[in-house]
Amino acid sequence: MNIRMQLRALARNFRPSLLAFAAAPLLITPNLMSAQDTPGVIRVSGQATVKAVPEVMVVDIPITVKNDSYSACSDELMASFKRLKAALVKAGIDEKLIYSNGLRISENYEYDSGKRILKGFEGNIQALVKTENNTKTLQSISGVMANDAFNFGYSLRYELSEKQKEALPDEAMKRAVQDAKANATALGAGLDLKLGQVLEISYEVNEYAPGPLVRNYMMKAETSGDSSDLELNPQEQELSKQVTVVWQVLPI
Repeated sequence: MNIRMQLRALARNFRPSLLAFAAAPLLITPNLMSAQDTPGVIRVSGQATVKAVPEVMVVDIPITVKNDSYSACSDELMASFKRLKAALVKAGIDEKLIYSNGLRISENYEYDSGKRILKGFEGNIQALVKTENNTKTLQSISGVMANDAFNFGYSLRYELSEKQKEALPDEAMKRAVQDAKANATALGAGLDLKLGQVLEISYEVNEYAPGPLVRNYMMKAETSGDSSDLELNPQEQELSKQVTVVWQVLPI
Protein backbone atom coordinates (compact mmCIF):
# COMPACT_ATOMS: atom_id res chain seq x y z
CA MET A 1 0.00 0.00 0.00
CA ASN A 2 1.44 3.36 -1.03
CA ILE A 3 1.56 6.49 1.12
CA ARG A 4 -1.56 8.06 -0.48
CA MET A 5 -3.69 5.02 0.29
CA GLN A 6 -2.43 4.90 3.88
CA LEU A 7 -3.47 8.57 4.46
CA ARG A 8 -6.94 7.89 3.05
CA ALA A 9 -7.34 4.96 5.45
CA LEU A 10 -6.29 7.12 8.42
CA ALA A 11 -8.77 9.83 7.39
CA ARG A 12 -11.60 7.31 7.27
CA ASN A 13 -10.67 6.06 10.76
CA PHE A 14 -10.60 9.59 12.30
CA ARG A 15 -13.93 10.76 10.85
CA PRO A 16 -16.25 9.18 13.54
CA SER A 17 -14.16 10.65 16.36
CA LEU A 18 -14.36 14.15 14.87
CA LEU A 19 -18.11 13.88 14.41
CA ALA A 20 -18.56 12.69 17.98
CA PHE A 21 -16.54 15.63 19.28
CA ALA A 22 -18.57 18.11 17.22
CA ALA A 23 -21.84 16.65 18.46
CA ALA A 24 -20.89 16.79 22.14
CA PRO A 25 -22.18 20.39 22.78
CA LEU A 26 -25.56 19.50 21.26
CA LEU A 27 -25.98 16.68 23.75
CA ILE A 28 -25.38 19.05 26.69
CA THR A 29 -27.89 21.69 25.56
CA PRO A 30 -31.03 19.69 26.38
CA ASN A 31 -29.71 19.12 29.90
CA LEU A 32 -29.17 22.85 30.37
CA MET A 33 -32.71 23.61 29.24
CA SER A 34 -34.07 21.04 31.69
CA ALA A 35 -32.23 22.71 34.56
CA GLN A 36 -33.80 26.05 33.67
CA ASP A 37 -37.29 24.51 33.81
CA THR A 38 -36.76 22.89 37.21
CA PRO A 39 -39.14 24.57 39.77
CA GLY A 40 -37.63 26.70 42.50
CA VAL A 41 -39.12 27.61 45.85
CA ILE A 42 -40.01 30.81 47.66
CA ARG A 43 -40.55 31.15 51.41
CA VAL A 44 -42.74 34.07 52.56
CA SER A 45 -44.26 35.07 55.91
CA GLY A 46 -47.66 36.67 56.40
CA GLN A 47 -49.07 38.46 59.43
CA ALA A 48 -52.52 39.60 60.51
CA THR A 49 -54.10 41.22 63.56
CA VAL A 50 -57.81 41.09 64.29
CA LYS A 51 -59.66 43.17 66.87
CA ALA A 52 -62.91 42.68 68.74
CA VAL A 53 -64.84 44.40 71.51
CA PRO A 54 -65.28 41.88 74.37
CA GLU A 55 -68.84 40.62 74.60
CA VAL A 56 -68.67 39.43 78.22
CA MET A 57 -68.42 41.52 81.37
CA VAL A 58 -67.49 40.16 84.77
CA VAL A 59 -68.31 42.08 87.96
CA ASP A 60 -66.19 40.96 90.92
CA ILE A 61 -67.60 41.67 94.38
CA PRO A 62 -65.31 40.86 97.33
CA ILE A 63 -67.45 40.21 100.45
CA THR A 64 -65.53 40.59 103.70
CA VAL A 65 -66.78 40.27 107.30
CA LYS A 66 -65.06 40.18 110.69
CA ASN A 67 -66.25 38.64 113.93
CA ASP A 68 -64.80 37.48 117.22
CA SER A 69 -66.24 33.99 116.78
CA TYR A 70 -65.36 31.59 113.98
CA SER A 71 -68.91 30.24 113.67
CA ALA A 72 -70.43 33.72 113.84
CA CYS A 73 -68.00 34.92 111.16
CA SER A 74 -68.96 32.00 108.92
CA ASP A 75 -72.69 32.55 109.45
CA GLU A 76 -72.43 36.29 108.83
CA LEU A 77 -70.38 35.73 105.67
CA MET A 78 -72.94 33.34 104.17
CA ALA A 79 -75.80 35.62 105.19
CA SER A 80 -74.13 38.59 103.48
CA PHE A 81 -73.73 36.61 100.27
CA LYS A 82 -77.35 35.46 100.33
CA ARG A 83 -78.59 39.04 100.90
CA LEU A 84 -76.45 40.31 98.03
CA LYS A 85 -77.66 37.55 95.73
CA ALA A 86 -81.30 38.23 96.61
CA ALA A 87 -80.84 41.96 95.97
CA LEU A 88 -79.22 41.32 92.58
CA VAL A 89 -82.02 38.95 91.56
CA LYS A 90 -84.59 41.52 92.66
CA ALA A 91 -82.81 44.08 90.46
CA GLY A 92 -83.32 41.82 87.45
CA ILE A 93 -80.08 39.82 87.37
CA ASP A 94 -80.54 36.18 86.40
CA GLU A 95 -79.69 34.00 89.41
CA LYS A 96 -77.76 31.61 87.13
CA LEU A 97 -75.30 34.42 86.37
CA ILE A 98 -74.35 34.95 90.04
CA TYR A 99 -71.48 32.87 91.36
CA SER A 100 -69.42 32.51 94.52
CA ASN A 101 -65.78 31.84 93.76
CA GLY A 102 -64.56 30.19 96.96
CA LEU A 103 -64.87 30.88 100.68
CA ARG A 104 -62.09 31.61 103.15
CA ILE A 105 -62.08 32.20 106.90
CA SER A 106 -58.80 33.01 108.62
CA GLU A 107 -57.62 34.18 112.01
CA ASN A 108 -57.34 37.92 112.37
CA TYR A 109 -54.29 39.03 114.32
CA GLU A 110 -53.07 42.41 115.47
CA TYR A 111 -49.71 43.29 116.96
CA ASP A 112 -49.30 45.15 120.25
CA SER A 113 -45.80 45.89 121.55
CA GLY A 114 -44.38 43.13 119.38
CA LYS A 115 -46.93 40.58 120.54
CA ARG A 116 -49.37 38.93 118.17
CA ILE A 117 -52.89 39.09 119.57
CA LEU A 118 -55.87 37.17 118.17
CA LYS A 119 -58.66 39.64 117.51
CA GLY A 120 -61.13 37.25 115.92
CA PHE A 121 -61.73 35.95 112.44
CA GLU A 122 -62.03 37.38 108.95
CA GLY A 123 -64.14 35.76 106.27
CA ASN A 124 -64.03 36.33 102.50
CA ILE A 125 -66.23 35.29 99.60
CA GLN A 126 -65.48 36.38 96.04
CA ALA A 127 -68.89 36.89 94.46
CA LEU A 128 -69.14 37.59 90.77
CA VAL A 129 -71.68 38.24 88.07
CA LYS A 130 -70.73 37.05 84.58
CA THR A 131 -73.00 38.12 81.76
CA GLU A 132 -73.14 39.68 78.31
CA ASN A 133 -71.80 43.21 78.11
CA ASN A 134 -74.92 45.25 78.69
CA THR A 135 -75.19 48.81 79.99
CA LYS A 136 -78.59 48.21 81.60
CA THR A 137 -77.30 45.19 83.53
CA LEU A 138 -74.26 47.14 84.68
CA GLN A 139 -76.46 49.97 85.89
CA SER A 140 -78.66 47.51 87.82
CA ILE A 141 -75.63 46.01 89.56
CA SER A 142 -74.24 49.43 90.35
CA GLY A 143 -77.58 50.43 91.88
CA VAL A 144 -77.49 47.42 94.19
CA MET A 145 -73.89 48.10 95.23
CA ALA A 146 -74.78 51.70 96.10
CA ASN A 147 -76.80 50.34 99.01
CA ASP A 148 -75.04 50.81 102.37
CA ALA A 149 -75.75 47.17 103.20
CA PHE A 150 -73.36 46.15 100.41
CA ASN A 151 -70.49 48.49 100.99
CA PHE A 152 -67.98 45.98 99.63
CA GLY A 153 -66.82 47.85 96.56
CA TYR A 154 -66.56 46.04 93.24
CA SER A 155 -64.49 45.90 90.07
CA LEU A 156 -65.35 45.35 86.43
CA ARG A 157 -63.45 43.43 83.77
CA TYR A 158 -64.18 42.34 80.24
CA GLU A 159 -63.56 39.05 78.46
CA LEU A 160 -64.03 37.65 74.99
CA SER A 161 -66.98 35.31 74.65
CA GLU A 162 -66.51 31.63 73.78
CA LYS A 163 -67.82 32.39 70.30
CA GLN A 164 -65.21 35.13 69.86
CA LYS A 165 -62.45 32.85 71.15
CA GLU A 166 -63.31 30.35 68.43
CA ALA A 167 -63.87 32.81 65.57
CA LEU A 168 -60.98 35.26 66.04
CA PRO A 169 -58.08 32.79 65.64
CA ASP A 170 -59.63 31.40 62.44
CA GLU A 171 -60.09 34.89 61.01
CA ALA A 172 -56.56 35.96 61.96
CA MET A 173 -55.10 32.81 60.40
CA LYS A 174 -57.08 33.30 57.19
CA ARG A 175 -55.88 36.90 56.87
CA ALA A 176 -52.28 35.92 57.62
CA VAL A 177 -52.34 33.35 54.81
CA GLN A 178 -53.83 35.93 52.45
CA ASP A 179 -51.06 38.35 53.42
CA ALA A 180 -48.39 35.71 52.78
CA LYS A 181 -49.88 34.91 49.35
CA ALA A 182 -50.08 38.59 48.39
CA ASN A 183 -46.44 39.09 49.40
CA ALA A 184 -45.32 35.99 47.49
CA THR A 185 -47.29 36.99 44.37
CA ALA A 186 -45.80 40.50 44.38
CA LEU A 187 -42.29 39.16 44.92
CA GLY A 188 -42.71 36.56 42.21
CA ALA A 189 -44.04 39.10 39.72
CA GLY A 190 -40.91 41.19 40.22
CA LEU A 191 -38.80 38.15 39.37
CA ASP A 192 -40.96 36.97 36.44
CA LEU A 193 -42.10 33.94 38.42
CA LYS A 194 -45.52 32.49 39.12
CA LEU A 195 -46.64 30.55 42.17
CA GLY A 196 -47.11 26.80 41.96
CA GLN A 197 -48.27 24.39 44.62
CA VAL A 198 -47.75 24.92 48.35
CA LEU A 199 -44.90 22.75 49.63
CA GLU A 200 -44.87 23.68 53.30
CA ILE A 201 -46.77 25.84 55.79
CA SER A 202 -46.03 26.59 59.42
CA TYR A 203 -47.75 28.80 61.96
CA GLU A 204 -47.57 29.81 65.57
CA VAL A 205 -49.96 28.27 68.08
CA ASN A 206 -51.59 30.45 70.74
CA GLU A 207 -53.08 28.76 73.76
CA TYR A 208 -56.00 30.36 75.55
CA ALA A 209 -54.31 30.39 78.92
CA PRO A 210 -53.10 32.98 79.47
CA GLY A 211 -52.92 34.02 75.82
CA PRO A 212 -54.26 37.19 74.27
CA LEU A 213 -57.82 35.88 74.16
CA VAL A 214 -58.18 35.80 77.91
CA ARG A 215 -56.21 38.92 78.64
CA ASN A 216 -58.53 40.97 80.84
CA TYR A 217 -58.11 44.46 82.16
CA MET A 218 -59.60 45.93 85.28
CA MET A 219 -61.82 48.98 85.51
CA LYS A 220 -62.94 50.39 88.82
CA ALA A 221 -66.47 51.69 89.08
CA GLU A 222 -67.35 53.91 92.01
CA THR A 223 -70.73 53.44 93.58
CA SER A 224 -73.05 56.40 93.74
CA GLY A 225 -76.65 57.13 94.50
CA ASP A 226 -77.55 57.48 90.84
CA SER A 227 -76.30 54.75 88.53
CA SER A 228 -78.52 55.58 85.54
CA ASP A 229 -75.68 57.41 83.78
CA LEU A 230 -73.12 54.63 84.28
CA GLU A 231 -71.94 53.47 80.87
CA LEU A 232 -68.52 52.01 80.13
CA ASN A 233 -67.04 51.15 76.75
CA PRO A 234 -64.46 48.34 76.83
CA GLN A 235 -61.42 48.64 74.65
CA GLU A 236 -60.90 46.32 71.72
CA GLN A 237 -58.74 43.29 72.34
CA GLU A 238 -56.25 42.17 69.71
CA LEU A 239 -55.12 38.79 68.44
CA SER A 240 -52.19 38.37 66.04
CA LYS A 241 -51.19 35.40 63.92
CA GLN A 242 -48.16 34.72 61.74
CA VAL A 243 -47.72 32.04 59.08
CA THR A 244 -44.80 31.02 56.87
CA VAL A 245 -45.57 29.41 53.51
CA VAL A 246 -43.23 27.76 51.00
CA TRP A 247 -44.43 27.82 47.39
CA GLN A 248 -43.12 26.18 44.28
CA VAL A 249 -42.31 28.85 41.66
CA LEU A 250 -42.08 28.57 37.87
CA PRO A 251 -41.08 30.99 35.10
CA ILE A 252 -43.98 33.00 33.74
